[in-house]
Amino acid sequence: MTERDRSTTHPHPDRPTRAFRWATLATTILALAFLGLGVVDPPRAHDTTGGGFAPATSAMWIVRIVIAAGAGVCFLLGPGIVWRRIRPRGLISNTAFLWIPGAVYLFVAGLVAWGLAHYGDPAITTALLLLPVPVAVLVCVRQWTPHLVPTQERTAIALFLLVFSVGVGVSVWSQGPEGELYGGTISRTLEAGPRSDSRISYHVIELLAHGDSPYSAIGASYYAPYNFYARGPLAGLGAGAVVMAGHASPERAAPEAPWEPFDRQGFMTYRIMMMLMNATAVLAAFGLASTFLRPRFAVAAAALVALSPFVVYQTYFTWPKLLAASYTLAAAVALVRRRPLVAGLLLGLGYLAHPSTLFAVPSLLLALLVLRQQGVPLLSSSSMEGGAACVGPPGFVRWCRDAVVAAIGLGAVYYAWQLANAGHVVNYFSDYLSSAYGHIHASPHDWVNSRLDLTANTFVPFRQAFTDAHDRFTNVVGGRSPFLVRVGEQWRGTVTVAVGLIYLPMFVYGFVRFARRAWLLAVVMFLLPVLSLIVFWGANTTGLLQEGLHATFLLALLASFVGHTALPHSRVVGRWVRVSATARIVEIAFIVGGPTIATTGLLGGGVFRVTDVFALALLVASGVSLVVISWRAFAPDRVGTVDVATASRS
Repeated sequence: MTERDRSTTHPHPDRPTRAFRWATLATTILALAFLGLGVVDPPRAHDTTGGGFAPATSAMWIVRIVIAAGAGVCFLLGPGIVWRRIRPRGLISNTAFLWIPGAVYLFVAGLVAWGLAHYGDPAITTALLLLPVPVAVLVCVRQWTPHLVPTQERTAIALFLLVFSVGVGVSVWSQGPEGELYGGTISRTLEAGPRSDSRISYHVIELLAHGDSPYSAIGASYYAPYNFYARGPLAGLGAGAVVMAGHASPERAAPEAPWEPFDRQGFMTYRIMMMLMNATAVLAAFGLASTFLRPRFAVAAAALVALSPFVVYQTYFTWPKLLAASYTLAAAVALVRRRPLVAGLLLGLGYLAHPSTLFAVPSLLLALLVLRQQGVPLLSSSSMEGGAACVGPPGFVRWCRDAVVAAIGLGAVYYAWQLANAGHVVNYFSDYLSSAYGHIHASPHDWVNSRLDLTANTFVPFRQAFTDAHDRFTNVVGGRSPFLVRVGEQWRGTVTVAVGLIYLPMFVYGFVRFARRAWLLAVVMFLLPVLSLIVFWGANTTGLLQEGLHATFLLALLASFVGHTALPHSRVVGRWVRVSATARIVEIAFIVGGPTIATTGLLGGGVFRVTDVFALALLVASGVSLVVISWRAFAPDRVGTVDVATASRS
């Protein structure tokens, strides 16, 4: 009997189930409060230049942030819970899909409000469209059954929320590293360097708020030197639905008003929604792992992902690449479950989040072919979930049919996007192929050298910080960042650092073990996309990971997990994995706070002192909770060990 079967046999839910039910009820109340507060008391700007202590203002900021965060959780996960209550079977039963109905609903709500902006206030339109979500969730809470959110899935959701909480803590903290881009404004990027990508999706919200065309003069100014077609709208419209429902007031200008923890223009609400959507990578990883592994192993895999420094960083740097990776992993689950059309549509949605999704498509389809031909013999019976047999029987013809159907789903979304931007379709990114060091049509010598530098910076720890210390992409605009700031940026682009330096030996051990048992799967899932992106990427050499390998990174973590934990392993290996995977919280603490504290200090001015304390307390509490869950998830009685001598005799 499975965990889910056991949970449905008890007429009275246990204490954790009741606690999760009450937590769900709390988010619905916060969602209703968010919609009501937007009408009664819309967000407004405050004077933060005086520097005096303002307890009432600080308390208001904190209350607004908590309400917006709870509402965002309800709007994102609520539709999935409702759908699961109506139709408990099918793909929605997999955690990788729990958030997708909500994300799609938010996208559609934002799109409808934008289309009707000249006929009605987008704030009213979005509020009316989002109001049914908490109401429907309230009905589900009243008719709660344990199978709605099984035990192991609750742990995965807790990990998802804790990663999100770390992002909220960083965003509320008034301090940032020296040279932070747009520092002191509401759109501060939380890092030094020239990348403005974290606020690109917000421009969709500005278009939505005023009903402007993306190809009008004002719309074109938002995206120059690119245009709207080059930037996927899915994340911005999804976040924009919540921003406008809270009656924020985005302006027709760059979002550079003086920074405050919760602003009138809705940028903090935008951050909250973007971080929530990025953190779904934890849910997607758990869902994919649970397709092949037993739930207790899938929880450990999700903990491995949640405590990865790269995942945490990419959650609070609000560009939609991690969201695109979540759609990619969900598409992988759909392919394995023989739902190719759904998989293609999900890949299309991932493309609308960020075009980097396209790099993962050949790998997914070829990996499916390998699984169809070889199955999953590399997994041990103790770790394998009974549902792993859903890979299906071998058959090249059947794979061809599924690949074509998936391509039709992806092609439909891709073609619709081309039609929506007819007359403005411009291929801005093909020049990357012939570029070197950001220069178009470089010489063959520079092209080769740039790819060698890119490869080295992608895999050699801290090479970028020393060898390419003057690179403009790792320094403050027009100047030189402090050494510690440049070191902190290595966790975003170098694979061997991004997994966590403490965990790196076990990552390599697990990945090699996986590759030895499934070398062809490793080639198509990892070597193919890495080589493709190395050849393509000529914009810079700061490390390939952050440029489009988000889905590949998540899959590599899961592959390494299979190698060192899902497969039979010794007690020594299990102990080292448990310690090293959990100890990465030290590295997360460093990249979140080390460069900032060293260069600008721990607490800001008097007006932000209370919110800074709140932010730091949230960071500490979230970090400790992540450690506790990870430590328990990798306990020997959960993931098991095997005596080496016994294993060799068997």
